[in-house]
Amino acid sequence: MFSLRLTVKINRLAPEGVNIFVKLEAQNPLQSVKDRLALGVIEDAERRGVLKPGQTIVEATSGNTGIALAMVCAAKGYPFVAVMIETFSIERRKIMKFLGAKVVLTPKELKGTGMVAKAKELAEQNGWFETKQFANPANPEYHRQTTGPEIVSAFVGQKLDYIVSGWGTGKLVFSKLQCPKYSLSITFNTGGTLTGVSAFVRTARPGVKIVVAEPSKAPLLAGGSFTGHAIQGWAPDFIPEVLNREAYDELLPVTDEDAIATSKLLAQKEGIFVGISSGATFSAALAVAKKAPKGSHILVILPDTAERYLSTPLFADITAESDEINKAPVPAAAAVVSTRQTQPHQLPFAKLFSGSKSQTQIQVEVPQPVFHPRLPIHESVLTLIGNTPVVKINHLAPEGINLFVKIESFNPLSSVKDRLALGVIEDAERRGVLKPGQTVVEATSGNTGIALAFVCAAKGYPFVAVMAESFSIERRKIMKFLGAKVVLTPKEEKASGMVVKAAQLAKEHGWFETKQFSNPANPEFHKQTTGPEILKDFAGKKLDYIVMGWGTGGTLSGVSSVVRLARPEVKIVASEPTKAPLLAGGEFTGHAIQGWAPNFIPETLDRNSYDNLIAVTDEEAIANSKLLAKKEGIFVGISSGATFAAGLKIAEKAKPGSSILIILPDTAERYLSTPLFADITADGDIL
Repeated sequence: MFSLRLTVKINRLAPEGVNIFVKLEAQNPLQSVKDRLALGVIEDAERRGVLKPGQTIVEATSGNTGIALAMVCAAKGYPFVAVMIETFSIERRKIMKFLGAKVVLTPKELKGTGMVAKAKELAEQNGWFETKQFANPANPEYHRQTTGPEIVSAFVGQKLDYIVSGWGTGKLVFSKLQCPKYSLSITFNTGGTLTGVSAFVRTARPGVKIVVAEPSKAPLLAGGSFTGHAIQGWAPDFIPEVLNREAYDELLPVTDEDAIATSKLLAQKEGIFVGISSGATFSAALAVAKKAPKGSHILVILPDTAERYLSTPLFADITAESDEINKAPVPAAAAVVSTRQTQPHQLPFAKLFSGSKSQTQIQVEVPQPVFHPRLPIHESVLTLIGNTPVVKINHLAPEGINLFVKIESFNPLSSVKDRLALGVIEDAERRGVLKPGQTVVEATSGNTGIALAFVCAAKGYPFVAVMAESFSIERRKIMKFLGAKVVLTPKEEKASGMVVKAAQLAKEHGWFETKQFSNPANPEFHKQTTGPEILKDFAGKKLDYIVMGWGTGGTLSGVSSVVRLARPEVKIVASEPTKAPLLAGGEFTGHAIQGWAPNFIPETLDRNSYDNLIAVTDEEAIANSKLLAKKEGIFVGISSGATFAAGLKIAEKAKPGSSILIILPDTAERYLSTPLFADITADGDIL
């Protein structure tokens, strides 16, 4: 069985008369298409008996394959060594190390062939298993079994004319299922996507056109020479063995500049936050669209997230400095996406690795969201918000205790705050207090600002974020990448200072202030979505505790209100920093758990919403985030580590057989400049 991935219609950037759809591979657990490759090659090796328990795995990688393999190896208990060129992005190295991997760097002069040779050398010297992404037939085979059938299922009964993707290993596949007439356009990396998809398509539809894109600076398929290019993940300095040279009909070059510009356009006009290779692929699709007949349908495969490119040319012109606000930004010209189109309470199907199956809804008088019936195509990226997966903890749970985590980083912009942002914006639209093109402003530690920047980009509102200068640099850059302005306040003024500044700006300029700390639409959206999702996943199953942290209190209050009605036996556990025990009656002091506990108790927090209160230290939060990454392959931030630490404290005292659900708010990728990564360098490891 395969898992439907998330396909979204493009609403603003498609040329008139042409329909463009994107397949968002950033919705995989470690946010790239390479998660497929990693799982495919590892499980193939296990089935064939060539990979032994505990054996070290090694691979040459530009980053995403290494991150994916580090995640899969962590979950399965294999040590992993990544070999990569010294010029590839710093954040990718740090992420692999955070997941427990070792990283070996090769000189840039040796290019891709140099890192491949080094990986082979290490495997032979040490008896390690080399996954060989560029030559391993399990790479395209996994795409043949998953990616292709997903596309066919998404477009069954619908017109489809082109599919556009990139090449690195070349991974796109189609199945023999019946599908209307279409043409196909693909780019290449290893050749796995291209080769696998082409094999399926040409068998099923021999008349289909397959179009491949590659960097203009490395036109290897066109017979040219390799030169350095900025499209990481695309086109190494050789043509991989897994790439079938007969698999395509047409070839399109893409410049670095077009790739970067198009990635930014997707972020700022569609709210789709993807990397350089995705921008390159979409740029190729726009070239196809210009010459395509009216009424054509084009599907574009977008490989990964923009968050993985913070140290690359994609973010080169984006600073972390405070923006000057002299006057209100010019209102957006594009039409606002209507609430009828976005359907905020209709949630998508479960994502890859969710481990959760559809259950009969509990029949109680509580809000029940309307879930998408495995919706194949979304009319807006906003309908991807919610229905995040619940995953069982396999290695870190105490004996006799069942631990589960609800991973909110599966939301489009990787945090639980995507729910808050959509909830408060669409509530304001319904009430008529937010006008088309009006500027939105909010005080934020980062995740709410990122979520609002994303929602505002998708709907056409300018957005201004106000945040304390001590909060993480990458969060500021991400908001700016999505088109937001960022105003910084002195760290001495704490959270209350940024709230005051946001109110001041709203009053001065006539902006709409979302007021996350006092807006009842915040907990209400969790009451309508997060709580019912939990009830659905645990219908007919034992559930004893739900553990949450608090920042605005929206998740805690909203989930508690609905769960207590339906499952009164479930105990609600709130957790807060030991350095800011406000709910326990203590004083606020600075703490490292960003997103938790401002220096006041928000209006949106119901003081009667919890049964137990657990304090967590900064050190426990950081240590548990790292443990989740290295022992479970679950890549989450400091606040998630803190919540998990609280869950473990409950587990220590819980009765044998107890089931505990812990809500994990966001991704670790948002903490690269924080204490979470303080001891992780980008240097190569000495083995």
